[in-house]
Amino acid sequence: MNRSNVMGEVTDIVQVQSRAQMDALDDQHIWTSPLIDMRFNYRPENPLYLLLVRAYMLPEPRMIASTPAYAGCKSWVPLDEETSIARRMTVLSPELYEQRRQAILSLMKSTA
Repeated sequence: MNRSNVMGEVTDIVQVQSRAQMDALDDQHIWTSPLIDMRFNYRPENPLYLLLVRAYMLPEPRMIASTPAYAGCKSWVPLDEETSIARRMTVLSPELYEQRRQAILSLMKSTA
């Protein structure tokens, strides 16, 4: 079982078109240079996407049972059960998140 009181909401999905774009975002992600190189070289015909995720804290941890459907090499899985997000709290203020979001989107455009 995994326990977490953090949830994320994808606000933007942007196709990464070049290594230069990833280099410009170096301080905004956790990927290492070798991993980025591997991903760009692994299947160049499959695009790489950048997901901007708005983080929230839930008032209490939520237990998620591991199921066979969650197993394997997957980046995202739909949860089998609904989770109430009514009392979620923002990790960054709306203004700060929007500033960071716009800065990232601008970097993506300027290095495309």
